[in-house]
Amino acid sequence: MKGNPLLRLSLVLLLLAAVLVPVCILTTPPRKPSLTPATPQHGPSKPATMKPLPGRLLLHAAPSPLRCSVTLQGKPLLTERNLLAPGEYGADVRIPPDADLLVTAEWTDGTPHAVLVEFFPEGTGTLTTKSYWAKRSLEDTLSVTVSTAP
Repeated sequence: MKGNPLLRLSLVLLLLAAVLVPVCILTTPPRKPSLTPATPQHGPSKPATMKPLPGRLLLHAAPSPLRCSVTLQGKPLLTERNLLAPGEYGADVRIPPDADLLVTAEWTDGTPHAVLVEFFPEGTGTLTTKSYWAKRSLEDTLSVTVSTAP
């Protein structure tokens, strides 16, 4: 590149500044909001009645798994110890509304297996149910969304 060295230097510095400005904007932390809120806060937006709902949790599997469980935040709600009949498991539980349950099961063979999980909360007309297909193992979630309104 031929030309005046001062002109070339100023052109390179201009290009570096054009790249530096967006990089600085992206890397600087955002401003913290003012300490006084603009609108008064009235607590959480969810209903105040977030008490756990008692109900019946059922798991139906065909054929029966070696191991099965339904857990809520690591706490087992239903395991293979809750056997009602071959392939049917049940337990009385308390589940908070809008909870995600982890459903797991294991079998010895790789043929397709069916699992149905149901939650019947007391005092509501809603039923939460989900069916699964798995081969050797199952690990999935069941989202319990129960309305507490009558």
